[in-house]
Amino acid sequence: MSRFQRVFSGFLMRLPCARAVIFCIASSVMFTSQAYAGISTIQPLYFGEWIVRDNSSAQWINVDDQGVFGASAGFFRIDAPTNGIYQITGLPPGGNILSITVTPISPMAGCCGPTMAFDNFTTFAADPDPVTGETTLYIGARVTTTGDGSAYPDDTMSGVLQVDFNF
Repeated sequence: MSRFQRVFSGFLMRLPCARAVIFCIASSVMFTSQAYAGISTIQPLYFGEWIVRDNSSAQWINVDDQGVFGASAGFFRIDAPTNGIYQITGLPPGGNILSITVTPISPMAGCCGPTMAFDNFTTFAADPDPVTGETTLYIGARVTTTGDGSAYPDDTMSGVLQVDFNF
């Protein structure tokens, strides 16, 4: 079994007057074993733009790997979330993807307010093309507020996810 890892960073959450913009862009790559795959962003994982109306209990925003999204009542949506879509190249042609694991490396944090935690990751990628070794990866996740009553200030938040492919 071979494996390669990809670290995604640049998750943004903008909170002007408790408004949020959250998205993910791909960044650095770590390779392990004999894997030499590459990744490029087609559409970044984006949690939308929201007004945080209530943080007295944990509030959440979810977007799944197919782009279906929802949010708890403590958020008011300004802009809709989208799933992350990434082109993976350099996989063994015709091989099988055995598993995809997403691990949060750091929570979403800004310069001066509370963080948001990542969880409930969903992923989908078809087995690599039998000729080119390429596939498309779809990623979804949930972010959750602290729920402690803290205000989310006008801010841009960022966090880091690591994605491991086993094939």
